Amino acid sequence: MAGDIYEGSVTKTTGASAGLIAAIQPAVLSSTVRLPELREIGVANASGVAMSFGLVLATSTGTTPSGGVTVQNSQGGSGNTQIIPAYATYPTIAGSPVYTRQWPLQAVGGAGVIWTWLPGEWPLWGGSSNFPFLIYQTSAVADQCTVYVKVAE
Repeated sequence: MAGDIYEGSVTKTTGASAGLIAAIQPAVLSSTVRLPELREIGVANASGVAMSFGLVLATSTGTTPSGGVTVQNSQGGSGNTQIIPAYATYPTIAGSPVYTRQWPLQAVGGAGVIWTWLPGEWPLWGGSSNFPFLIYQTSAVADQCTVYVKVAE
């Protein structure tokens, strides 16, 4: 079981179509990297435009990520999981995706949701052929969201 808690946050301005808000990309497994576990995801509406989103596993890995952050802990230590809001080529999802959770956000700045998982409940597999877990906008509106992710590594 992973023991250290790390968090990171990004803000994403989306286009007027469904698409990636942020990808949660664990490090590739090695003898020095613990298997991370998802503990919390929070998404807040920063622009006051109603929108909806869901959590879904990608069917491909994006290329040339940008704007990402590596999760940190309160002592300034860095984890291995990254939160990535943009790519040159974005990760894809299935044509009929299976969302693990979905949520509509009200047209109010600050409206949001926090989802939590218990220890051991949601491991993020970090193999080189495993795809990232996505926070994916399902509505076709331009919006701005702030996302935070908490993982244990």
